[in-house]
Amino acid sequence: LYSQHSCILEFDGASKGNPRPAGAAVLLCKDHSKALQLSEGVSMATNNVAEYSLIVGLKYALNIWIKHICVKGDSKLVYMQV
Repeated sequence: LYSQHSCILEFDGASKGNPRPAGAAVLLCKDHSKALQLSEGVSMATNNVAEYSLIVGLKYALNIWIKHICVKGDSKLVYMQV
């Protein structure tokens, strides 16, 4: 299942109100170990905007030639829209 071109991407975003200061984080794991952690402030945003940290992780994974990505997160909104 896993190859040099595969990884697990875990994402989450949060906001202290809607809209309020928000942040997002992405964790890329390869071969059952942490490969990379990305996080960023999203400024003033809603929870929904912050949850789209998934996009940051997907773009990075594609830039480093990852072709197979297993995505994990807790956002029903993101899963239903993707």
